[in-house]
Amino acid sequence: MSKLIIYLIFSGLSSGIYSILIMFFIKYLDGNVESLYLAHYSLYYLVGNLTLSILLIPAGIFTDKIGRKHALAIGVTLIAIGGFIAPLAKQWWHLLFASVILSAGSAVTSPAQASLVADISAGYRREKSYSIVAFTSVGSLTVGLLVFIVFSALSTVAVAADFYYRFLLMLSGTLGLIAVIPIFLMRKSPLFDKNRFKEKSVEDHGQPTDRPERHEESLQQLTKSESKSVNSYLVPDLLKRNRIVQKILLINVLIGLGAGFIIPLFTYYWGDVFKISNLEVAMITDLGYIGMALGSLVTPWVARRATKYGGRVGTIVAFQSASIVFAGYLAVVPWQMNLSLAVIAYIARTDFMNIIGPLTSALLMDHSPMKRRGVINSMVGIAFNVPNGISPYFTSMILSVVPEPYGYAYSIWALVFLYSISSVIYLTIRKADRLVRLSQHQ
Repeated sequence: MSKLIIYLIFSGLSSGIYSILIMFFIKYLDGNVESLYLAHYSLYYLVGNLTLSILLIPAGIFTDKIGRKHALAIGVTLIAIGGFIAPLAKQWWHLLFASVILSAGSAVTSPAQASLVADISAGYRREKSYSIVAFTSVGSLTVGLLVFIVFSALSTVAVAADFYYRFLLMLSGTLGLIAVIPIFLMRKSPLFDKNRFKEKSVEDHGQPTDRPERHEESLQQLTKSESKSVNSYLVPDLLKRNRIVQKILLINVLIGLGAGFIIPLFTYYWGDVFKISNLEVAMITDLGYIGMALGSLVTPWVARRATKYGGRVGTIVAFQSASIVFAGYLAVVPWQMNLSLAVIAYIARTDFMNIIGPLTSALLMDHSPMKRRGVINSMVGIAFNVPNGISPYFTSMILSVVPEPYGYAYSIWALVFLYSISSVIYLTIRKADRLVRLSQHQ
């Protein structure tokens, strides 16, 4: 876990610079022509999401078969290679190669990382582990974006534009390369060391512990009564027919489609609606990241104490509903043109929607068999990323028809509608999730 945290720190620093800079870089390569850079970034985003979606299932199988460490090592290596393509790009379409390689690395890394965290923790500790991962990742992303902001403020006038972009992109690539080191120093997880497991004897008479050596293969060595007491690592029999994972897949389809209409394009939203500078856009984005990082540490604690209001699922629905309300305000911003209120609504929408990440990750893993965690994480990734990669194109078409800046309102209303449906579906799994939490507590 400590090596994973170190990886997330350097990876977050790299992504904090790259994620917003690449949008400005495409705009720079296209000569600030709005009809071009919106379409080109949408294509860049689509290519990345399609690559991610195509490779996620093979990556999930790979993760489950040979282990988390090997999958992580391959994934972070691909990400490191992809990070050095953008600084060398001369035309916007060169960035499509970076998108493919970076997405391929993410496809391998994502299920391996999520499965590893689930393997080494259970119950409330699992939620806390995901919250620490989210805090570290988003916190490092925030610092990386701050580096971009400070460098931009100090050098925009004094440094040529071409050097400005390529230097920052090279810095991002270097940080991504450093992030590879702790993954290669990581020891193989004992969950996949069958010889080590066979040497262990069941001395606790089946009582559940947080030791990673406990693997589903141990059920063959336990009696019927003993196997029931290790249910914190398994999906209880009465829930296997409740289609919880299928509902979570549908929820991610709806959220991915809704988010794609506007979330990847918020950087352009601020510039097109309020005509503010790239530096100001980066500062607004960073404020959202700060709330996400801090909020991720709080949500497991809130969910644990919200038993009267639906526990974990109730907390997810409440926070997501608050996010929907603030998103609804952003839809009417073009008619009000109040920048301060728009920034507050953006930060609130971003934070309420994203700080439930540790809860949704733990929810998925609690309803997934250990041996299939990699594949299930991959399936959820596909459910989100395929529609998420398509919907930015719908927004680019809307903006070409509706007079500026009112086209963004239609995209945000689409997000509100789809998110609302997903919240209703979440409510249908509240009872089943309560049974899982009860079994873990016992």
